[in-house]
Amino acid sequence: IHSFFLFFLLLGILGADAFLPAPQNISILSTNMKHFLTWSPVIVQGATVRYSVEFQGEYEREYANGSWIPISECSLTAATVCNLTEDISASVPYRLRVRAQLGAASSPWGSLTGFFNRVTTSLTPPVLKVLADGHHLLVELADMGPAFQFRVLYWKKGEESGV
Repeated sequence: IHSFFLFFLLLGILGADAFLPAPQNISILSTNMKHFLTWSPVIVQGATVRYSVEFQGEYEREYANGSWIPISECSLTAATVCNLTEDISASVPYRLRVRAQLGAASSPWGSLTGFFNRVTTSLTPPVLKVLADGHHLLVELADMGPAFQFRVLYWKKGEESGV
């Protein structure tokens, strides 16, 4: 019983936040201008830990007193992944952070090491289908999203140097 009271005494002195660790292994997966922040789950037996994500762009750092912007789609989510695609809209360095929340307790923020800039996204070749239809070529390109524009060039066989 003595240790039970000691636990609650420490909880009252240190606050509940001291017992909820910050998310770890924070990384970004970015392919074809689709950006996802991921992290390892904070495990609390018998409870569902929720997470909140925030970003800080160049504007927030330089002109808005270092403020952070919450990502509403990733506020109090049980998922350990956050789609940042709509929020990362400029080609500037962003800072990203995530914290765990359980009831009224919040962990310290865990941050992505360094900055993320969307210009570092990995690009994959588009899916392209070409069909001959008489004297016409039908070209079909997979939709990769609004960030992409394509130019299709064609030429006669043997005339590649003129392209």
